[in-house]
Amino acid sequence: MEISQAAFDLIVKEEVSGRAYYEKKYRHPEWPGGQSGITIAIGYDIGYATPAKLRADWYDRLGASMYSLLLPCCGVRGAAAQAKLASVKAVDVPWDQAIAVFMQRDLPDWISKCRSALPNFDMLPADCRGALVSLAYNRGASFTIPESQDKTGRYREMRAIRQHMTAQEFDRIPGEFRSMKRLWDNGLVGRREREAKLFEKGLQSRQPVTAIEVEQVEPARFLVEPVASRTIEGATLVSRIGKGIAATGGALGLTSVGDDTTSVIDTASQVVDKADQARGIFGRTVGILGGFVGNPVTIVVCIALVGVGILLAVQASKIRAARQDDHDRGLNAGDIGG
Repeated sequence: MEISQAAFDLIVKEEVSGRAYYEKKYRHPEWPGGQSGITIAIGYDIGYATPAKLRADWYDRLGASMYSLLLPCCGVRGAAAQAKLASVKAVDVPWDQAIAVFMQRDLPDWISKCRSALPNFDMLPADCRGALVSLAYNRGASFTIPESQDKTGRYREMRAIRQHMTAQEFDRIPGEFRSMKRLWDNGLVGRREREAKLFEKGLQSRQPVTAIEVEQVEPARFLVEPVASRTIEGATLVSRIGKGIAATGGALGLTSVGDDTTSVIDTASQVVDKADQARGIFGRTVGILGGFVGNPVTIVVCIALVGVGILLAVQASKIRAARQDDHDRGLNAGDIGG
């Protein structure tokens, strides 16, 4: 989805309030008033649809008979559309069909229209894009209506939004949403406010990566530094720590079968020596396994210590070997010994 879930939910709520209210009020065609046409589903205005689009969107979902009833409404708006309302009241659009067409047909279409009409549309976060799609879904993608064709100034803010998008002055756009409230005295006033807030929310979460920020990264250091000698030294230290933890677990296991507790340190040292000699998981555990035949209460603790120790030692050894190989091949040579 190219808009946020919050934007999707906003559009559905503003258009039909939700599933329960839809089932009660909007399953049959409506005429919202003004210059709208006959409207079905989630704000699908047939007055702005061509016969080809209506067929592609609804024929397979509603069937031939209902499609035939709706077909004469294509392109009809205003009072003429109101006059046709009675002739289409038999049309029934279940919620599942309505939401499916909205998601699969309407929403992608309106996102595409906004992208075409508004420069830099894809620079915006999903919340901001969704607020603009909600606006266009309600008012049409009327961002390019010239002032010469808008004598009353009804689309003044729509043009301004496009200008702000072109100039990348995104922070000025919420004010245009709010300025539009002058046009209505109904629920659209609240809708414009909610769209403005959603746009602001998107801007607050936006963390653009600027050209300056990219230039501040030194590519050579970013790519090569992980193979520096201090990585080799760190891996060696972690390997030693892992061997020590495993040895301690083994030593505790040995003391659980009756060894003098004062021999813990000596036993641990022996296990480390064997681990170094064997250079493998089996070698690291040979001195440890003997302890597991003793006191069952101690076994759980020993197993945990041995497991953690072996994991650290083995992984650190692999990292050290890989980084040493990089060093031997001359990678980051200037950092070795620094």
